[in-house]
Amino acid sequence: MTPGKSTFQPTTRRIPRRALSVMLAATTAFGGAAMALPAHSNVTYASTDAVIYGDTLANGWANWSWGGSVNFNATPAYSGSYAIGWQTTSAWGGLYLHSGSPVQTTSATVLHLAVRASATGEQLGIGLYGQGNQPIGNRGLSLTALGGAPAANSWTVYNIPLSALGAAGQAVTGIALQDTSGGAQPSVLIDDLTLQGVVDSGSAGGSGSSNCGVPAYSEVRPANTAANMTTGALPDLSKVSPSDPFYPYYSKITGACTGTTEQILEWAAKKWGFDQLGYPDLAKAMAVVESWWYQSTIGAHGEVGILQVNPCCWADWQKAQRSTAFDADYAMAVVRMHYDGNSWLGAGTKGNLRNAVAAWECGCGYNGGGNYATRVFNYYVSKPWQHPGQPPDWF
Repeated sequence: MTPGKSTFQPTTRRIPRRALSVMLAATTAFGGAAMALPAHSNVTYASTDAVIYGDTLANGWANWSWGGSVNFNATPAYSGSYAIGWQTTSAWGGLYLHSGSPVQTTSATVLHLAVRASATGEQLGIGLYGQGNQPIGNRGLSLTALGGAPAANSWTVYNIPLSALGAAGQAVTGIALQDTSGGAQPSVLIDDLTLQGVVDSGSAGGSGSSNCGVPAYSEVRPANTAANMTTGALPDLSKVSPSDPFYPYYSKITGACTGTTEQILEWAAKKWGFDQLGYPDLAKAMAVVESWWYQSTIGAHGEVGILQVNPCCWADWQKAQRSTAFDADYAMAVVRMHYDGNSWLGAGTKGNLRNAVAAWECGCGYNGGGNYATRVFNYYVSKPWQHPGQPPDWF
């Protein structure tokens, strides 16, 4: 090997056994339950609080409520001068506050609010929305289950970890309180509505700052900058059937991270809970094998991006070519599906990370001892990205 010159060649991969057309016809049921993203490990974030309502509705937030009346100058207040007064007038009415700018949360973000009922027994659920006005996490969880029923004529304070809502680390654009009784209910007051501990996005780029909620790292692949600064988007949900076992994962892909290459890869692995399995650098190691960390890499079968999303098998792959974060998010979603045992491979990957990683390359089960997974986990140990341009890898 010539010092300072990589001998990397894109992975020669097998076409996965099951193409997208077969996946879309899948009859394996996911069970209908909402998939809660795994909890993440503790990371030091540049964090701040996103106030949604405190005496007034915060700038950038709008009232998108339905089936009831809303008063943003109601009294008494929990703190300050005013609270939100809300009363449902029809079944399933909702207080829905929406922001045009996503708020990037972390594994530690908490939803804080104070609620004052005017009668006992009010039945309310709470849920979050993300980009494209799509629900994220577990929808309609009861306030009673998240801190007790709101008391009549006194304030009940809720501090709800987003992990309890299945939305930790997600980009939030909306919050909804909704009637769950199926009929009109007495009025309630809501105050101090805040997302505590969200990412202080700042500016992204080679300086190492980002909106990804991960530590700062310098850029080792300047050629990726344009794709790194291209925020992903929600995938086209019409391209995967809701009955497909991949759909609950596919629908949570956002690519909502801009930063350096290492930040994006770490964000994707942590978003899908691989840090909880002891592998926060999983995407980094896979990307060494897949592309040597070059987002512009095109594989032998037309695979695209830093983790080589294959057009043969994965819907809406074009976004992965344009955005490093979307590409990494997509790959980690697929590996997580395999690891959870919810893909067509079932027990061939369930609970076995090496088998799940191997399945990303071959689409087959029980292959964790093969060449691909072996290379990935060898790089996981050697971590060539920590010493770029140095032997033995000359990364």
